[in-house]
Amino acid sequence: TTKFLVPNDTVENAIGVDLKMRGEFGIQQDLSIRGMGFEQSAVMVDGINLNDPQSGHFNLDLPLTIYDWDKVEIMRGGSSSLYGSNAMGGAVNFITAEPEKDAFKFKTLYGQKQLHLMNLSLDKISDLLNFHLAMERAAAASYRPETDFETQTFFSKWIFNELYGVPELIIAQNKKDFGAGSFYSSNYPRQEEHTAVGLYMLKFKFRNFSTRFYYRRHWDKFILDRKRPDWFKNIHINHLAGLKLPWELKIKRTKLNLGLEYSYQDIESTNLGSHNRNEVSLSFSVKGEYFEKFSYDLSLRIDDYDKYDTQISPGLFLGCNISSEEDIFFSIQRNYRLPSFTELYYSSPANVGNPDLLTEECLNFEIGYKKEKAGCSYGTSFFRRFGYDLIDWVKNSSSDAWRVENVSYSKTDGVEAWLKRGGLKFSYSYIDSDYKSGAEFSKYIADYLRHKVSLSQSFRFKGIVLSVDASYQKRPARSGFLNLDLYLQKRWLVKNYSINLFLRASNLTNSRQEDIEGVALAGRWIYSGCEIAF
Repeated sequence: TTKFLVPNDTVENAIGVDLKMRGEFGIQQDLSIRGMGFEQSAVMVDGINLNDPQSGHFNLDLPLTIYDWDKVEIMRGGSSSLYGSNAMGGAVNFITAEPEKDAFKFKTLYGQKQLHLMNLSLDKISDLLNFHLAMERAAAASYRPETDFETQTFFSKWIFNELYGVPELIIAQNKKDFGAGSFYSSNYPRQEEHTAVGLYMLKFKFRNFSTRFYYRRHWDKFILDRKRPDWFKNIHINHLAGLKLPWELKIKRTKLNLGLEYSYQDIESTNLGSHNRNEVSLSFSVKGEYFEKFSYDLSLRIDDYDKYDTQISPGLFLGCNISSEEDIFFSIQRNYRLPSFTELYYSSPANVGNPDLLTEECLNFEIGYKKEKAGCSYGTSFFRRFGYDLIDWVKNSSSDAWRVENVSYSKTDGVEAWLKRGGLKFSYSYIDSDYKSGAEFSKYIADYLRHKVSLSQSFRFKGIVLSVDASYQKRPARSGFLNLDLYLQKRWLVKNYSINLFLRASNLTNSRQEDIEGVALAGRWIYSGCEIAF
């Protein structure tokens, strides 16, 4: 997959995925999968669910640079039977990079609006210790009022080869300072935000068993009006910590997986107050094949909470090989989500929480077909989802503050189709959702991508690679827009050195784009740079 500046670039054009951007270059983006909201999609690193307990707006606050991950797994459709709360629409899993050889990489770029970025990466291999280090700094001026930003990221991964269990340690941090003009309410166009996240993960590997400890700390300072910084200011600190114990056993064509997990969440906030909750989870799955033609995956997860009812999430996947290249599949899943701390307790002139919220849940059905052969793959799938007690921010008049309520019922139908052939990638998704609510205005549940078309093509000529990414997006009751990105690069190999010069033009047609109504994105943005690796 082509990597540009931030990990989120990779998922932006994926089928069924809607990345609602408030700020460019990964400043703040809301992940939506198959029309579900940003709170209803799981974000993971190395299989650990790291959704922010304060607000899903921070789920993609990941301390990762472009050199820190190998691949991204995108699971479309409900996944609560595997990953628990939040995975109602699906999940995105970033697999961190494994250092494989001694290497050094340096990347720098400059562009319009005073954009500049510098990234350093170092990999070192030895019998005793393998490690990967990366540091990045990026900044830019405003593309519209109050959208300036500065970010700093540090990531490290340490693998102790000679110790029992081959421990893997991740230490990573990210800091962002940015203007948040109209990010949360157009009534306050001079908002400002500062965030800092730390991620710490420790993994031990044994034959059929592994142990994973994880801890995530997120700090956020929000200012409603930059010109009056002390008028309305919130400071939040939340923690997510846990222990995950997965176990795997293979018996001929059958694979058994068991998992036990404990997690703890808390928050200290000048606005929301002090709150905490914990959970114990037990998961089970069995995968198998019959006659090399039929496959199945049966999963079940039980989540026991100290302050909510116990949740049971079953899931079933069935597959059939029509031929060596063709498959049909069917799945059914029950999914759920607990409300976030912001939905429960937040209060401001523009947004008001609700401590009496119920757990939301949905039932997902999907049937599909795919064909894969050398140089070409294509397929299609159809899904239907029933939602109950879905959580949304609503109001009855445009002058009211947004308040949180459980929306009684929704039914969503969707279709997806894709084609990959050589350097050509094409996908189309359609979603239609019908919901019942007593409120006049809905902030999120009615704001989904009805149509999404993505087309990308790579061309090569005398060592020059040109990548063209085009997409069209259309939301209900809003005008659609076309986006066109170009990426041009030329690579040279000189002895042990690799030199890559590149030029990128985002939104080449300079079209007006709004993923979130009233929050305009940047127009045309051109930047270029150089990457050196040895």
